[in-house]
Amino acid sequence: MGWNEWPLMMFTAMAQGAVGAFWWCSLALLVAPLAPDVRLRLEKSMLPIWIMMGLAFAISSAHLGSPMRGVNASFRFLQAPLSNEIVFGGMFAAVGFLHWLMSWRRVGGAALRTVVLALALACSFAFLWNMAQFYRIPTVPTWDTPLTPAAFLVTTLLLGGAVATALFSWSNATLPPLLRAGPLVVAAV
Repeated sequence: MGWNEWPLMMFTAMAQGAVGAFWWCSLALLVAPLAPDVRLRLEKSMLPIWIMMGLAFAISSAHLGSPMRGVNASFRFLQAPLSNEIVFGGMFAAVGFLHWLMSWRRVGGAALRTVVLALALACSFAFLWNMAQFYRIPTVPTWDTPLTPAAFLVTTLLLGGAVATALFSWSNATLPPLLRAGPLVVAAV
């Protein structure tokens, strides 16, 4: 493998880790009975997720040669997996960061932040799906299998679980045992 592939690998791993951490944290925000102050601490502690996404996109521009190629590649939205990946990834990062910003600045109530969180979740699912679909190209038969999306999902849950566990600890969130041990259960399976 050439050095030119490293930015792509770094982008893929970092983006999957950010999406997975967002999923785990969102699950805690949506289903765990958190006190309002604990919920706010957890929402605020999600900043590293958006830093990871920003770094991932910055690194990905090295693979494309220049940031403008990413902009040009997005012009075929809903027609090409790379375009979809770029657009949904940007939407996930923007809406997710908006949720974090709303929490940090205490804009809107918990209900409004939950709506924004749900929208970011939808974008994250679309982003991960389209990332996996981009890899399922016929010119690389070893990637063009149903195992590729499955591998992306497992990587997302494992890397994201590791990041989310650190964020849970950092925010001092008291979570139900099933949620607290969720990343470990996925790793064991």
